Amino acid sequence: MRMLAERATTEDLPLPESVQGIIAARLDGLRPEEKALLQDAAVIGKVFWLGALEASEQQLHALQQKEFVQRARRSSVEGETEYAFKHLLVRDVAYGQIPRAERAEKHVRTAAWIESFGRPEDHAEMVAHHYASALELANAAGQEIDGLDARTRAALRDAGDRAASLSALTRAERYFSDALDLTPADDEARPELLLRLGRARYLSAWGGVAEFEAARAGFLAAEDRESAAEVALLLADILWSQGNADGARAHLDDARSLVVGRPASRIQASILSEASRYDMLADRNDSAIANGREALRMSEALGLDDIRTHALNNVGAARVAAGDPGGVADLDESIEIASRLNSVADLVRGYNNRGTMKVLLGRIAEAEEDVIEAYRVAVHFGHNGFARWAEGGPLMGNPIQCGRWDEVVERADAFLADVGETGHYQLATAYLFRGLVRLARGDVVGAEQDADRGLEVARPVLDPQILGSALELAAFISLSLGNETRAMETIDEALALLREHRQLGWAVVWLNQLAWVAWRLGRGDELLDAVRNEALESPWLVAARAIAAGDFVRAADIYAEMGTTALEAFNRLCAAEQLVGEGRRAEADEQLRPALAFYRSVGASRYVREGEALLAASA
Repeated sequence: MRMLAERATTEDLPLPESVQGIIAARLDGLRPEEKALLQDAAVIGKVFWLGALEASEQQLHALQQKEFVQRARRSSVEGETEYAFKHLLVRDVAYGQIPRAERAEKHVRTAAWIESFGRPEDHAEMVAHHYASALELANAAGQEIDGLDARTRAALRDAGDRAASLSALTRAERYFSDALDLTPADDEARPELLLRLGRARYLSAWGGVAEFEAARAGFLAAEDRESAAEVALLLADILWSQGNADGARAHLDDARSLVVGRPASRIQASILSEASRYDMLADRNDSAIANGREALRMSEALGLDDIRTHALNNVGAARVAAGDPGGVADLDESIEIASRLNSVADLVRGYNNRGTMKVLLGRIAEAEEDVIEAYRVAVHFGHNGFARWAEGGPLMGNPIQCGRWDEVVERADAFLADVGETGHYQLATAYLFRGLVRLARGDVVGAEQDADRGLEVARPVLDPQILGSALELAAFISLSLGNETRAMETIDEALALLREHRQLGWAVVWLNQLAWVAWRLGRGDELLDAVRNEALESPWLVAARAIAAGDFVRAADIYAEMGTTALEAFNRLCAAEQLVGEGRRAEADEQLRPALAFYRSVGASRYVREGEALLAASA
């Protein structure tokens, strides 16, 4: 069994014969009752307790005098006297001298003694180890111990639950997997074990699809529609993370259909909260707020704080995107509840979404603190799926805005190499951010390739925060490279998307690029019309309107106030070009010098050339 193999100690490793022989000779020199006691202790582990041995301190005294064992100053088990082997090799040789069948029985007795404490949350993994060891040894000896398979399976399941509660996801996955190995295909407990295993893989790396699909089929066969709906929600999130919005929506609809018409329950509240989340991500903010508040009412009535923190997250983000900065307070409350519940997934989402909303509000430095904290928590607790997601997008947001471009390229290269061409929500972001840096540094071919590929992989995602941003950035790169036809096609699509979605959400952050394209193509009025109903009067929107109207100095000043030095430099460069054309050379020089200083510091050869040419013209 994998679990036992990974817990192997040195008794499974070959000892030098001379060392083993010396230790064995010392053990053989003990009185029979002393050797038996030492072997019983060896089964328990390097550390053991008098209660497990059913022995007295007087019986251990001789072994202590002979320096086989030593008494611990404090016991890790309340009310028990604890001892430990002075040398691990002694324990291993003593253990190895016990016949396998006898070892198995001793492991069963040890597990039963630990269970007698009645605190499975503290001892679940120890119990699982002893039962798993007993089962493997009994099988190797051709011995049958009544009920051992069932006890081992239950212990492994409990150990998996305990590990999962501590966010020890790798251990949880192994325990659940071992429990499944002991579960017949037709056993009624199998779907629940599949769900547990799938959830551990989902939390660690957004995996678990095969387990979830099998669990759903099993639950439906057992007519457990609520559990099947729970699985459908998890499948929806996995497909969303892969950039498959249609697949995610299909699974959300599946969950709804499985429990339609049923009374208020945990799963009904979960479905409402997830629907709110997907509405928020798609900038359907009115619907997101309505669904989220209904989920809040239901979760409060049922006492479901874990769903409450999830719903608050969605409502808060949707409120900000819909024009109400007070939504940040909902995100604050979501983080507070998640911290109290030790809900790592909701804590990570809380920090990430609060950071995102702070970006929309122009609070760039604060936003980066939240994004970094979300990533730190995810990495610390092994939520590698989210960590990779953050590496492909949020962690590059502030660096690209503030000129840490080497970091952007390094992160984008690593992310794209890691995920390859498999579907991922953040693929478009990584390509287009790298494309912006390549454009600035004069890599024409690389920038064009990244823009094309970024737009291609953004289309299946459908969420405006991805597709809208991709269209804006791709249009900017195309026009910068002189491909006016491609830029016209892309701005047409981008403007149509902006008109369709009354609220811009994340797409407003990159609206500056589209505003520049619109201004260059004489379509600034169209862009202004497309965003006239935007509810959130963010600094990004104010700056984009200024750009569309040709007021680059105003836009640069707004970006300077936010701390987005890359956008400030670009708009000062545009302002300088405009002022040179108007013969206002002193004013042009005032804009050029800080722009050139920035572009030289980040190796932006394209813009350095443009700036130096303007500097010469303004001299």
